[in-house]
Amino acid sequence: MKRLFIAIPLEDRVGLEIDELLFSLDVRSWSRTTKHDLHITALFLGDVFEQIIPDVKTIIGNIASRARPFALRGGRTLIMRPDEPTMLWIRYDRNQWFERLVADLESSFHRVGTWERKLDRKQRKQGGGDRFPIPHITLARIRGGGMLDTLLPPLEATALMDNFVVRKIALYETVAGPKNEGAFHYEKLGEWTLGGDDDNDDDS
Repeated sequence: MKRLFIAIPLEDRVGLEIDELLFSLDVRSWSRTTKHDLHITALFLGDVFEQIIPDVKTIIGNIASRARPFALRGGRTLIMRPDEPTMLWIRYDRNQWFERLVADLESSFHRVGTWERKLDRKQRKQGGGDRFPIPHITLARIRGGGMLDTLLPPLEATALMDNFVVRKIALYETVAGPKNEGAFHYEKLGEWTLGGDDDNDDDS
């Protein structure tokens, strides 16, 4: 089985600017997200049997063809979660098109993977007190399982991060790093243009 999720990949210029911004974080305190792994999660699928991944890709392609590009606005950095401050986010304003995309994915994949709709919504509420999906980018996590003693973010989002157009969605696999190191990274298994052509070049 493979642990999969569906997400919005960042444009190269946005990812590069975030990557440069994160160099200002103290690596002794923060585990920074690499440029390769930056994304906006739309739906976590959990563990999925490898033999149905081609079907998963087909469904995502169909959903992407029905959607249209949309803009995320109001991006600002903040510390999440307020009750257990461990992560640095760029959080965007609530967006009806993002919510429609997530709802379409949820209804299409409610029987695929090990995620549970109720648990997913519970985690959303715990993450920020909201019952609707929150478009966000996880920039960094505090090291060593500790928590911050302040909710003041250590850096600010730039104008480029504040407002950008979502044009694609992608399927990712969470890949574990070397044993006992606890590290992981994300591998892109396919990518689709909203309202456009299938950019997936993997026929598996």
